[in-house]
Parts: sequence; structure tokens; C-alpha cells
Amino acid sequence: MLAFEDNGQIFVMNSDGSDHRQLTTQGVNFYPAWHPDGRRITFDSNDLGTAPFYSTWIIDADGSNAHRLCAQQPAGDRQASWHPGGEKYVHMRGAGLSEEIFAADTTGCTDQQLTVDALNDHDPVYSPAGDQVAFTRVADPPPAQIWIMNPDGTGQRQLTKYGGAWPTWSPDGRQIAFVREDGRQSCAEQGVIWVIDVHSGPFLAERQLTYRWPSQCAGNLAATP
Repeated sequence: MLAFEDNGQIFVMNSDGSDHRQLTTQGVNFYPAWHPDGRRITFDSNDLGTAPFYSTWIIDADGSNAHRLCAQQPAGDRQASWHPGGEKYVHMRGAGLSEEIFAADTTGCTDQQLTVDALNDHDPVYSPAGDQVAFTRVADPPPAQIWIMNPDGTGQRQLTKYGGAWPTWSPDGRQIAFVREDGRQSCAEQGVIWVIDVHSGPFLAERQLTYRWPSQCAGNLAATP
């Protein structure tokens, strides 16, 4: 199945596009992520429209039992990504003047801060083996770059050189797909999907996977009557 967001609500459907179902109907909800058991989905929500901030919620795949994942945590934990074992998750939360990456267990809901810097770190995601966390670090000066680290926050290492965001691991944990993202540029290399090898050292050749429409198409669009 696929989980996705449309117009601030969470939906699921079969991988062939059939059985399209809406799970949430209230508030504004983003960033759905499957729990490893395949039966539940976490997502960002403004408490289904009752709060001025966003926190991590969880809902059954049939749309029932929606609730804050860790009600005792401070508000503002977002972009949850589950450890393969399902006992903990990483997330982003504002810490002072910056956004940092935290890990939390789901029993006592206690936090461990993994990144400590003056930059904004977000989009954390565990590797398939749970032995690494990839994330986006918004550099100063930009662009944002893809970094990886150990699950305890040690061994932080920059992977990309020319801009990257929204990392996704390959199933074998050897590569990371990401979006080339540099707001200062509008060239054809931006806004498309690239992939980089994780274990062969920093600043490797980044391989482009998707491409924009040819530039000449822009001039051929018919005007709306």
C-alpha cells in the first residue's frame, strides 16, 4: 500500500492505485510514514485542527484510533521515521533557534538529541538496518546537503556537495536517493531525483535519475481560454 498527503489530509491506496481511502478529515496533516508493522501510520498534525503547532500523530491503516504518539513529549516533534525494529523513531523538533534531530523511544517517550548546531536539520530517516540516520542539513550559506550519522548522533558525515534534501534509503542500505535542491538556482539539475553511494567516501559522483521536461516545451503551452 501507499500512504500519501493530499490537501492537508492523509490517504492510503493499494500500490496499483485502487481502493483509494481518506484516513483523516480534520485539521492539517502531513508527512505520513508507515510503522514497520505495516498496520499503522505516523503523520504530522496540528492536533486535528485543535492546536497552533504540529506534533507526531499515529493512526491505524483503516482510519481508526488516531492519537498523539507521545502525548507527554513537548509539542513540536515532526517528520517521524521509524527504526526497523519499531521500538523507537527519529524526528525533527525546534531546539532554541534551530531545528534539530532527536530519537525517541515509544515506551517512556524519552528523547535523545542527536544533532546540536546552529543550523536547521530535518527529514531524518533510519537506514534499513537501523545502523545509520540520513538527514537534511540546511547549510549557511546554502544549499542544503544530505548528511548521515550513527543512531546516537556520532560520526556525522556530509554526503552531497551540490545540494540535496528528502533522503530515501535503498533497500540494501548502500545508496540514498534525494532531491537536488538549491533555491539560488533554477538550472535543469535542480528539483529532480539523484542518487549517491553511501559507503565510498564523501563528494562522490552523484547520478541523476529523473529529468525535467525539455525546456522548449514551456513555449508550446496553449493559453487558457
